[in-house]
Amino acid sequence: MYNRAMLPAYYGLLRMMCQQSRVFTRSLAQHQNLQWAFKNITPHPNQYPQAVEELFKLMQLMVLKHPDATEAEQREIYNFRKTTLMTYIQCLDGRTSWGTLISAFRVLLETSDDKLYVVYNGGLQIVFECFQNLHVMLHEATACHVLGDMLDILAIMQDLLQCVRMFRDSKDARGIVLATKDWLEVLRKLATLLNTYNPPEMRTLCIEVLKELVVTVVPEAMQLLAPLLTHCHAAVQDGRDAAPLGPYFPRRGCSAPSMAAAAAKGAGRPLRPMVQMAVPHGQLECNRGVDPEYDLALDKFYTPYHDFIDVMFRLAVNNDSVPEVLINLSAVVGFEAVPLHSTYFPKLWLDIYKAQNIDRKYINLLTSCNYFVDYVDAILLDERAALTVDIIYEFLTVFFPKVSAHVLSEQTLTMIDNTVVSLSEQVGSLDVPKLARRLSGDLRALILVYNSPEAVPPPLLKTTLKQLQARVRAEMAKLAPKEEPAKKSNSEDGSKKECNPDEASSSSKGEDSVNIRQDAAKSDSDSEMQQSSSSRETAPEEKKERSIGPLDDLELLDKTINELIEIVEKDD
Repeated sequence: MYNRAMLPAYYGLLRMMCQQSRVFTRSLAQHQNLQWAFKNITPHPNQYPQAVEELFKLMQLMVLKHPDATEAEQREIYNFRKTTLMTYIQCLDGRTSWGTLISAFRVLLETSDDKLYVVYNGGLQIVFECFQNLHVMLHEATACHVLGDMLDILAIMQDLLQCVRMFRDSKDARGIVLATKDWLEVLRKLATLLNTYNPPEMRTLCIEVLKELVVTVVPEAMQLLAPLLTHCHAAVQDGRDAAPLGPYFPRRGCSAPSMAAAAAKGAGRPLRPMVQMAVPHGQLECNRGVDPEYDLALDKFYTPYHDFIDVMFRLAVNNDSVPEVLINLSAVVGFEAVPLHSTYFPKLWLDIYKAQNIDRKYINLLTSCNYFVDYVDAILLDERAALTVDIIYEFLTVFFPKVSAHVLSEQTLTMIDNTVVSLSEQVGSLDVPKLARRLSGDLRALILVYNSPEAVPPPLLKTTLKQLQARVRAEMAKLAPKEEPAKKSNSEDGSKKECNPDEASSSSKGEDSVNIRQDAAKSDSDSEMQQSSSSRETAPEEKKERSIGPLDDLELLDKTINELIEIVEKDD
């Protein structure tokens, strides 16, 4: 009771004196009683809350570097940080003292040397223990709210792992992670935080930590993650995982709740730790393009995860260790992302197809995967609008002939022919400018189908296409004079963009496009790991700049009609 009453005042007086004198601050920092206080008082914030608060304020003053600090002062600050870090590494139990560790590391971890010092002295294991304990508490029905602490621990974990990857060679970094006892369990538990019950800040941090671990220990991490994630996605597709969607899943007309609001309502905790990143086709509220805000919310939710799967696969390819289960994971995630018109899956496999140094067996395994057949089937029958995305259309132009015999059943061919009949009946009454983009998707689907040996174009298709083309060109003639000045301006902007050497190099990457090397130079490792992510993150901005208008849609439709007419005439 005496300590609880007197220590805050005592440490407060010391703090005030430190604020007045830098000499006193440096002398106090070297006093053994202060290290005793850090070791014996700060790990007990429930017993000595005010004293702990004052001690951490003192710590902040002792690591503060003044602009006019001498070399001796800087050296003393450096020694203080190292001594205090070692004190905490030796005395803290990660299972009970995560709050103290978070507060101490927030003050003491400033440079890469500090972080490496912690890692090489066993600090990473303590952080892993903190994470595992918080993970248990997060999922207990009676647990207090530990969301903020979990975010802090994840941020510390990411900092330490990133520092190891960037400032140590790949062999050393790999050895450090593999020597840390609980890394496999941490990897598994990180994955089970990827669900609709956890806020976007937590999911993003978990994915960043997962990336760091996967990049550092590729084959070992893949052996755990690929089967775990594949099983979770397959369970959803087979109807074995009926867990309800949590509060952070995007909903039309509703913004995601804040962490505090979700916790207050008691809705921020899942039934169990689980991976829940499958796109629920049956629970999406509208098709792509109907509600741009809803589309954006879905993209924000799923893009980080889909980018992570992309990074995983590219790393495995570059290490020439792609197990069949990882190909299945790529295919099932690609199939689930069809309603989002996502380009991760088609871009990845086009890169693999174009690369000359990659084993062709991966493509054979993909085309024999049932989820890939489902992907093609879903686009042809349910999401033809996705074919207006050039990368998806290019991908299917290359890969559809490899599976057309499996996809084009008698029932599917009948549905495709019915599309032609319906088009022929409505061609005179269609609102062509409004429906141009949708029609382009429909006709691109017909191009894929009638370009295969299993399908024969019906006789009325050619006549229908000629009628539609006449209407399209009439509409284009109406719009051309109005949009010509705008298009000229856009084309000038486009020509400037085409001259960008970065874009030119990315479009001509060839076989290097898959490369995210595990053994890359340290200075390049960040940019390489984020290569896939950055290209997708900038894509929406590029689309906004290009601002597709009615005339662009009509030109795409006209071009598509010409392609289909050539196929029909070739068959004639």
